[in-house]
Amino acid sequence: MRFIKITLTLALFCTVTFAQQKDCKKASTNMERLVCSNAELSGMDKKTEELYNRIKASYGVTNEGRIIDIYDKMNCTDTKCLEKLHKAQDNVITDQEEFESKKKSCTDIECLKRLYKAHISVLAKKADAAEAEAKARELEKKVIEVKEKEKEEETTRNLIIAALIGLFLLVCYIIAFVKLKRGDNIVPVAGWFDLILMFLAVILIPVGAVGVANSKDYFVLALVVGILCFLGSIAFSIVKNKGNPFNIIVSIFAKLFLALVSIIILILANWAIKFNREQANKGNIGRWEEATRQTAVVAAGVGIFTCLSLGLIKR
Repeated sequence: MRFIKITLTLALFCTVTFAQQKDCKKASTNMERLVCSNAELSGMDKKTEELYNRIKASYGVTNEGRIIDIYDKMNCTDTKCLEKLHKAQDNVITDQEEFESKKKSCTDIECLKRLYKAHISVLAKKADAAEAEAKARELEKKVIEVKEKEKEEETTRNLIIAALIGLFLLVCYIIAFVKLKRGDNIVPVAGWFDLILMFLAVILIPVGAVGVANSKDYFVLALVVGILCFLGSIAFSIVKNKGNPFNIIVSIFAKLFLALVSIIILILANWAIKFNREQANKGNIGRWEEATRQTAVVAAGVGIFTCLSLGLIKR
């Protein structure tokens, strides 16, 4: 995670009240002398400071200035939270400065008591709200961290499952290839027509499924045709292998391996074509070089698929 830290030095910001300094001998103003001379006022002054400290701790305001660490200390996870926190910091700073200014206008103890009493009542509510917001931010961050961890674990599980499926299909392909080369009575792929059916199924089924999922009804036809092509290819495996269960299963999974390889080739080819186009648009390569690269990518994909397919066609 990246850390965003903004430090602003605050001028003319008194963060410790006079009574809290415990140096009443240096009291120079009438307000300071009044606070020092009255125990009740000193207690109110201390209570005010405690409430301010609670608020500042919740919003990340320090005695030296303002520090925001949106991904760590203050538990913010987005810019909206940062903006809200930034505004809250400004408010607490302004509020304390205004209170200090109002105190200077009081000339007697009763005036200060009324001012402190009203302000403490407001600050208590603000402190509770600030701490509640801080706990909510902390909880939200923990929830996000848990979800991210669960997502990572799910991705890892899916990759392991995909790898195991791919390995199983590869083993079936090898078995079919070996049995075919040994002259066993197995027909993994019943000619080019069977292979074309399988290839069409690989293309049409994913495209049709994605289109239907996005509520595009005209993709239903592609999905139906793809399923029919897949069933037709399976029918070839059943008929040509003359009811031998093992050979039928091996043949079907071997063709599924070809389907998996073709999907991977299509994904990689699409990525390579997009990459080359971006490079050409940026001027890193010429249009002729782009066309050459695109042709090489397509040729490589077709070549790999053809070689693997030929290994399963009984001639």
